Amino acid sequence: MQRQMDKTQQKLTALSARLKQNPLPYRLQKQSQYLAQLQVRLNLGANRQVTERQNKLATLCGKLDGLSPLKVLARGYSIAEDAKGHAIVSVKQVKTGDTIKTKVADGEITSRVC
Repeated sequence: MQRQMDKTQQKLTALSARLKQNPLPYRLQKQSQYLAQLQVRLNLGANRQVTERQNKLATLCGKLDGLSPLKVLARGYSIAEDAKGHAIVSVKQVKTGDTIKTKVADGEITSRVC
């Protein structure tokens, strides 16, 4: 019985020594610092991805805006339409006496084909 108590005491002493070498508060502090570092890295990564996607979206919006029919008209182009509202792309689509509408940036011009 004494021998078993001595062994248990030795184990307890060894565990106590190990705990003193690597105390729990120190380990908790170390893990807490590691967790804080991971949080910072996560936030930086997430912010970087959001910024990259915002930039990509802004680029795509700019491209889409440049293709807008209103922007094309603002650059000096016009769109001619027949009486049914179909775009006229060839002189073969109209004949003398037809009424056409020409859309420009600030309105419409109604004309008669001569």
